Amino acid sequence: MKNNILHIIYQTNIIWWVENFLSTLLSFSKNNDELVQVYNKKNNTWINNKISNLNEKKHSYNPIILLFQTFSRAIKYKNICKENNINISVSHWDSLNLSNIISKILFWNKSKVYIFLHNSLSFYTNKWSFIYKYLFKYLYPKADKVITISKEMANELKEQWYKNIETIYNPIDFKKIEKLKIESLWKYKWLFHKKTFITISRLEEVKNIDFIIKAFNEFNINNTNYNLIIIWDWSKKEILEKIRKDIWNKNIHLLWKQKNVYKFLEESNYFIFSSLNEWFWRVLIESLACNTPVLTHDFRYWAKEIVRNNKDFSECKKIEVNENWILVPYLNKKLFIDAMEEITKVKFEKDKIRNNIERYNIEKLNKNWESIINN
Repeated sequence: MKNNILHIIYQTNIIWWVENFLSTLLSFSKNNDELVQVYNKKNNTWINNKISNLNEKKHSYNPIILLFQTFSRAIKYKNICKENNINISVSHWDSLNLSNIISKILFWNKSKVYIFLHNSLSFYTNKWSFIYKYLFKYLYPKADKVITISKEMANELKEQWYKNIETIYNPIDFKKIEKLKIESLWKYKWLFHKKTFITISRLEEVKNIDFIIKAFNEFNINNTNYNLIIIWDWSKKEILEKIRKDIWNKNIHLLWKQKNVYKFLEESNYFIFSSLNEWFWRVLIESLACNTPVLTHDFRYWAKEIVRNNKDFSECKKIEVNENWILVPYLNKKLFIDAMEEITKVKFEKDKIRNNIERYNIEKLNKNWESIINN
């Protein structure tokens, strides 16, 4: 059965994981899908769907303006749903989720309301966060479905306040990776004359790259036959300057934004990761798809789900060697360095790695989505 579905998103030009996720979902969809774009963005990149534009401008973080926007959007959503006979209204970010729910409980939107949590609710840490967190706790249970991208996050929410939760992982296109990972590295081939650790990240505080650099510096004292490659983009100037001061080691190499990261992952021996928090960091699965095992600490959310390959979400308290990668306690530099030694001694089986990441295959996305919207 086809559904008339409305997806609400900030923008349709593909920049972040949210737009990528929705673009992929719609490319598989057999439903009658429409889009509401909140911000008026030029140079949009999207597949051919009907797009309504609210033409909002970005404002500074002003709680009064945000409150007004929350209610005005809710009215607009309700009207769009009514005009287009929408039976499921799906929103893809927290402030949009609030408007979506308000359209139902205050303005009598007759569509079912589904909300996606693409991030953690603990993401809100500024002085006005308590307002948002109160609204989440009160309003989110009133949605018809809450959809997370992490089972650990879903489990936490169920324990706290809500039961009607589903999980859909961010999809990974393994077939695309298979084609791209065999491209030639030509001018970068010299970097792999030594065994190589690699990490890929924006240079932001939350990515915690300085942790990796300091850990590698210590590891490299007794392991001089290893390189560290950092593929980076979206840097704040002060962070880049700070990192460059820490890179006194000739075995650490910074590479500016690479169009095809898979050929670097394929050639590397190990991927290392130290972000302070993540909701679903795609590159970890993409690394495994290139048969490159991963070392990460126990960030929230999602690392445990594939590291342990089970439903054990308890805190990591020691070095854990698993079929896919190695997990260490959160921000424990000593154990992280010890694990860098350990990962060089472990033999990982490619067939087991591939089997364990199959749940993230892009081909499973539409089946999971159809199951959610038809039940």
